[in-house]
Amino acid sequence: MDEKLAVSIVREIIRDIYGRYGMEQFFRSIEPRIQVQVYEQWIHVVSKELNKAGVIEEIYTPLNTLE
Repeated sequence: MDEKLAVSIVREIIRDIYGRYGMEQFFRSIEPRIQVQVYEQWIHVVSKELNKAGVIEEIYTPLNTLE
């Protein structure tokens, strides 16, 4: 459940960035592994902040995108 909250927040942030700055086409042109790496880092950052605020108990561990 905690992970889902961080993921949904990051998805909303991404939608906002795409809409606000028209970056969807640019982002989609980036190598898929790099896209996943960016998403994973954002989820990690959001989960750290939610953890600090006491909203979630566990900090999300990003996937190893190098493998």
